Amino acid sequence: MNKRRLRVVFAATRFPPDVGGVQTWCLEVANRLAGRCDGFAVVTPRQAGAEAVDAALAYPVRRVVSPGDGLAFSGVRPLAALVGRLRPDVVLASHWSAAFAARRAGAAVVVCAVHGREVQWRPLAALPPAQAVYDAVRRAGLSAADRLVAVSEYTRGRLLAAGVAAERVAVVANGVDAAAFAAGEGEAMRRSLGLAGRKVALTVCRLVPRKGIDVTIEALPRVLAAHPDTVYLVCGEGPDRRRLEDLASRLGVAGAVRFLGRVAHDRLASVYAACDVFVMPARSEPGDFAGFGLAYLEAGAAGRPVVGSNEGGAAEAVQPGVTGLLVDPRAPEAVAEAIASLLASPALARRLGEAGRAHARGPGSWDAAVAKLLDVMAVAVSESRSGG
Repeated sequence: MNKRRLRVVFAATRFPPDVGGVQTWCLEVANRLAGRCDGFAVVTPRQAGAEAVDAALAYPVRRVVSPGDGLAFSGVRPLAALVGRLRPDVVLASHWSAAFAARRAGAAVVVCAVHGREVQWRPLAALPPAQAVYDAVRRAGLSAADRLVAVSEYTRGRLLAAGVAAERVAVVANGVDAAAFAAGEGEAMRRSLGLAGRKVALTVCRLVPRKGIDVTIEALPRVLAAHPDTVYLVCGEGPDRRRLEDLASRLGVAGAVRFLGRVAHDRLASVYAACDVFVMPARSEPGDFAGFGLAYLEAGAAGRPVVGSNEGGAAEAVQPGVTGLLVDPRAPEAVAEAIASLLASPALARRLGEAGRAHARGPGSWDAAVAKLLDVMAVAVSESRSGG
């Protein structure tokens, strides 16, 4: 489909050194697009520590003063400058606000990624007039894109429910860097944490309610009854930490839960490799839902079985019975049973983990995802030129 190499400007509302699923998506996609395009550049908000990140990249990054969603307005001028200089075939936007800016900047073709919660997020709900303006700009941003790329069928469904025409939406699932996550030093990490010989469950995510850490903590008494030497590691930062710590204390399992905070990227593969099972029973919350779930793929790439949610886009990141187990994210007993069954059966855990690793090396890779994304962009450019 993409015989001719495209010229692409990438408008990314989230980018390293900031961390998170969207930030990872933006970096991994940018790294692979740059080598497959005739011209490539990134526009993204400025942040502390960005100079070191940008210096290590093989493509230009233009940093602008802007809050993430504010790129809808602050990004127009720098995007217009890049569009005028590079004359890209397409502007790829990581968020509807960037798509809105790209269209105002004069981009001929705009393709916009849709990750999940931004479809219905209501950050200004306490101020109805302001939220109404936000909603109007979001509708305009989604309408500005020639094509929308949803990271899951579930996210695609949310777009259709919001009134987006089906023919404008393609699905390109997230990927993972298999080599990076296969290189973890699990035993060394266990020793450094004082966990040699212990059974380890792990969650890596931002600490917010919908990730299901609370339900996993509620499941721990049942897990500990079957496997008393289990330790639950929670990696990440976020506003829910105090509540989760209090919950562990109330349930009498605080001694079996360790909050490690943010883990440096170069140590993350070893953290995954140190666990026996990765667990994240993510659930949908009002105004917030899981569009996919990169952490499931990362755990699989590290050869670890996963316990995931049967709800939302998270269910599409796990192949039930193949790479992991899916459970009701609101049922602690179901979460406990899944964790305990994997801890009790190393053979099953190994089989699921190896299947996750194989998926990461093939259809679940970032290379496969970016190849599909390039096809979507090429079709949008072709249709634009033919008047389709």
